[in-house]
This record gives sequence, C-alpha cells and structure tokens, in this order.
Amino acid sequence: MYHYVRPLHNSKYPEIKGLETSGFERQLRYFKKTYRFIDVEELLDSINNGKELKDDSVILTFDDGLKDHYSHVFPILQKAKIQGLFFPPGKPIDKNLVLDVHKIHFILASYSNKEQLINDIFGMIRKNKKDYQLEDPEL
Repeated sequence: MYHYVRPLHNSKYPEIKGLETSGFERQLRYFKKTYRFIDVEELLDSINNGKELKDDSVILTFDDGLKDHYSHVFPILQKAKIQGLFFPPGKPIDKNLVLDVHKIHFILASYSNKEQLINDIFGMIRKNKKDYQLEDPEL
C-alpha cells in the first residue's frame, strides 16, 4: 500500500513522509525477484470465486488519488508491465478539497522545528479553550 511516491528532494515539500521514486523502483525490483505479481482479475477471481492465490502473490495499491500516482508511479508500472490498484477518494474530487490527513502531512512537512509546532498548537488550544470547551494540553 502506497501513498506519497515522488521525487521528494525536488518537491515543494521534501520533508513529507513519502517514498522517493528511486526507492519505489528498488522495491519493485525486490518484489519481482521475491514475489509473483498478480493482476486485478486474479484478485477478483480469488475474492468472488474462491480461487486460491499462491503464497507469493502480491498486488500493489495506491491510496488517495494523488497526482503523483499518475505522474510518477503509473509510468514506472507501465514500463515494468505491473498492474496497480488506485483508490482515489470521492469527496475531495467532488468537493474540490484536501483531506485532513494530507493537511496534517503538509503542516508537518512545512515545520522544520517540530517542538515549535507543538508549542504553537498548544498555544492555540489555550487561547481558544473557552470557545471550544477544550482542556488544557499537557506536555
């Protein structure tokens, strides 16, 4: 299961917790040596008809429908002739919004000083605790 796969060092958020495309390609080489890639038809046959999969079967999944998947992952998979399953969430597409989990990833990747981030969050909680019935944060 993959999320962020991109050339991180050249991205706007090089600190985001993701996988460099070169690391992804290394993983694919390892998987090819160690496992047997299956396609979606084999997976569905197993789910729907009880057809047994071999113990060394593997299929790759990609969550969140990130542009990186199309720009970076898809060409690598296509070249290697490997199928992947991509799961874009509907709400961000329908409502043109960013999922909270991605907002958190980008905030974390934007702060070089994590201790300052924690202090800023605790300060905001203390400032707004009455309006939102929040408890004092503890360090």
